[in-house]
Amino acid sequence: MAKRIMYDFSAIHLGEAGIASFALKPDAIAFAKSRGWLAGDVRRAYNRFCMFWIVGQQAGHDGALRVLTRGGIAEVHAPMELAR
Repeated sequence: MAKRIMYDFSAIHLGEAGIASFALKPDAIAFAKSRGWLAGDVRRAYNRFCMFWIVGQQAGHDGALRVLTRGGIAEVHAPMELAR
């Protein structure tokens, strides 16, 4: 069984960063495909308030994550952990 990874966005203000977040995975997949990204780029994330879906890719070995925003792409540092 594949390990499920989640990203901790507790230290990131989603509204200020403009990160596109979705409550439903199909909505995130549709957004990813409309921007030319793959369905495999949809990832699970959470903050202090809720769990949600984002569209992102590993940007390097330093833990950076390249995520889609409503207006383009942003690079953030979000710790990842295995989902329980």
